[in-house]
Amino acid sequence: MSLRKIVAKQLARQARKKINKWAINPIETQQKVLEQLIQKAKRTAFGKDHGFDQIQTHKDFIKRVPIADYEGLRTYVDRVVEGEADVLWPGKPLYFAKTSGTTSGTKYIPLTKESMPTHIEAAKNALFCHIEATGDASFVDGKMIFLQGSPILEQKNGISLGRLSGIVAHYVPKYLQKNRLPSWKTNCIEDWETKVDAIVEETHGEDMRLISGIPPWVSMYYEKLEEKTGKKSIVAVAGCVAQAQGKEIMKRSPWVDIVVGPQSYQTLPELIAKIDPIKKNKNINIDFPTIPKFDQLENQIFDRGPSAFLTIQEGCDKFCTFCVVPYT
Repeated sequence: MSLRKIVAKQLARQARKKINKWAINPIETQQKVLEQLIQKAKRTAFGKDHGFDQIQTHKDFIKRVPIADYEGLRTYVDRVVEGEADVLWPGKPLYFAKTSGTTSGTKYIPLTKESMPTHIEAAKNALFCHIEATGDASFVDGKMIFLQGSPILEQKNGISLGRLSGIVAHYVPKYLQKNRLPSWKTNCIEDWETKVDAIVEETHGEDMRLISGIPPWVSMYYEKLEEKTGKKSIVAVAGCVAQAQGKEIMKRSPWVDIVVGPQSYQTLPELIAKIDPIKKNKNINIDFPTIPKFDQLENQIFDRGPSAFLTIQEGCDKFCTFCVVPYT
């Protein structure tokens, strides 16, 4: 086993233990976080307008802070963009993440010095939890590709502005830099068509073990990669979106070989084995059987903690304030 694998597994074990300390008491943990956020933001314009100084519990929060989309917050965000301090959060943000969604046109998402570490920590912990759960840290010995926006940032009223993926590029840990592709120079290319061609040139001969990026960018990368090498990769799309739009995904993205829903992950090895590169067959498994997913897990008894496992990716209709699942 390589030194990198050994270190990665040790770090993963430590991260999992740290997560377990708060995960076994989710309600208390969320209440503590809520109290910290309310206390920190109560003197902001948003906090004053919504009576943060009167909020003690989650029920108080629900009564005073209605659910709002971007348009509902636009007046506050516009004030932040124009350079006003203490609007949504104390002081001014470090960055604006610029995004163009399907609604509301261009959006500016404030990113503060307190929020940026959570983006990095979440991504890091996702990888650590994968390593701890599977015992597989082999990806750390290969190259990793992050398909992202340009890391070159603009300035808007003294605050750095860019795509979220481009901003995050400035926070990639040093120990991942040697394994990371594409190069900084290639990442700075603005035109995506030109950029993806350059990425393919840099990566087609490398041992790529982890690929991250939004689906349209990943799909174009695979298409260009096949054109360059003539080799066919097996591409699988999995999850709740795959469950809902299985056949449409195959129709819209002919390079996809497998579509599998959240209830059928365990059939993935079987689906891969059935792929014939000559016949170019496709495999879809979006069945939704009721199966006892967690029966094979060891029973663990905690003095306090969750009373059941819930696969949230399969859907939920509880409409918790902090969760988007019921709305998707």
